[in-house]
Amino acid sequence: MGGAKLTTLDKSCTSPAIPEEGEPFRTFLFEGDENNGVARTQVGYIEVIEMGQLDPSATPVIDKSGIANGNAINAAAAITHDTNGTPANCNIVNFAWGTDDAGDGIWKAEAKTGQLGRSEMLANWSGGGLYGYATVINVPRGAAFSYDAIAIADHVADGASGYAMHYEPGTIYPNFTDSTMDTAAIVSLNGQAVTLDFSGGYPSAGVERIQALNATIMATEIYNDYVTDKDLFATTDWLLTFPTKAFHINDAEPIQPFSQKWVGNSACEPAAFYSVDREESQPAEPPAPGPSGPDFSPAPPTPPGPAPSNNDVPLCYESTIIQFANESAAFTSQVAVGVNAFLEAEDGWAVLSLTPLRSLPLWKM
Repeated sequence: MGGAKLTTLDKSCTSPAIPEEGEPFRTFLFEGDENNGVARTQVGYIEVIEMGQLDPSATPVIDKSGIANGNAINAAAAITHDTNGTPANCNIVNFAWGTDDAGDGIWKAEAKTGQLGRSEMLANWSGGGLYGYATVINVPRGAAFSYDAIAIADHVADGASGYAMHYEPGTIYPNFTDSTMDTAAIVSLNGQAVTLDFSGGYPSAGVERIQALNATIMATEIYNDYVTDKDLFATTDWLLTFPTKAFHINDAEPIQPFSQKWVGNSACEPAAFYSVDREESQPAEPPAPGPSGPDFSPAPPTPPGPAPSNNDVPLCYESTIIQFANESAAFTSQVAVGVNAFLEAEDGWAVLSLTPLRSLPLWKM
């Protein structure tokens, strides 16, 4: 089974340039895991981090050929689309990160000493405004759906430079532990904006920054509806993503809010699940146990235990599919957890608790 790849028909500049045939996803960072095949790249999520801002008024220092003939443009102008929808010259930014017979490009040379490309960038951070959406298309089945990206505002700390995360292409940086990120978060608590500061009390400053991000996107329960009506050939999947999980589970001990560490193929967080049908009916509360006393020896064997309870829904990956029907709507079983045995009806509403021992009444577990 093959893996995913990055491909585009967009003409915007990237460094490096994306080949016409696409760039296959790579497996270098998990080759030591038990599950290390390229098929692992078929399921996941997309993360976009703003790295810096070019100065539109900068004096050109990268465009050497333009400087030589007197027609130099700066990097901001080079990546700007013209009236035909085409950037002026994407080669300029790739040259800045490249190496030729004359030596390293300007950004590459700067990164060797300070890790960052600085020339023609703004002195002070002036970012924000990123947004995104995605569309999933299944041509053979004639199906498509779209969703919006989650955007985090003002995660970069005050005082950052405009090149604060302008790392060389090919590295795994930046990420959410970067020193440019803030250790505090503003969240809504009982309708009021509250600032939570995570400085101190964690193994590293990087973890403090991750905790600030966690505070903006975490939840204790997830509510949604489902449809598995056989007459409609309906299936439902919930796709859950834990974008900071990797930063909590790869040390000797897991870091809260996660409780399990990575063991080579999974790190399974406990969750509880229950559902109601369209009429909002729920399973009846079980009767209280009757009186019992000691028995003669040998006592009869204990009856077989019940099937796995709805308090046993493991969420083992950064992206996990909760599968409601007999087959996955996403046509994958690599990261799917089936819950159809717990459903009260073919259609209804469901709750997934991420704190299973506290969030659900005992009779629902």
